[in-house]
Amino acid sequence: MTDATPPAGFGSLPSSAPAVEKPRSRRGLLIGGVIGMAIASALAPALTKGSGGMVRLPPIGAENWIQGIVLMIVIGALVGALPALRGMRLKIVDALAGR
Repeated sequence: MTDATPPAGFGSLPSSAPAVEKPRSRRGLLIGGVIGMAIASALAPALTKGSGGMVRLPPIGAENWIQGIVLMIVIGALVGALPALRGMRLKIVDALAGR
């Protein structure tokens, strides 16, 4: 393999683009979503207590965490699908030329 030869799997098969793009988008959404849910889990009881009971926020339990993570994965798959499909149609020569 020379320096100009792309690694096996990159651009060689149409299915290689989704395999690269989707995990990246899911990972970013999962990290952001988990951070957001952790903040919400910590702030919900504090806001309820700080408002003197005027604002009652339900606790965020295990069921909500599971639903949230499933939604994060589904949204990540949908967001990553469009760039991956576009990448599948690119020819490696055109991609390297910036076209």
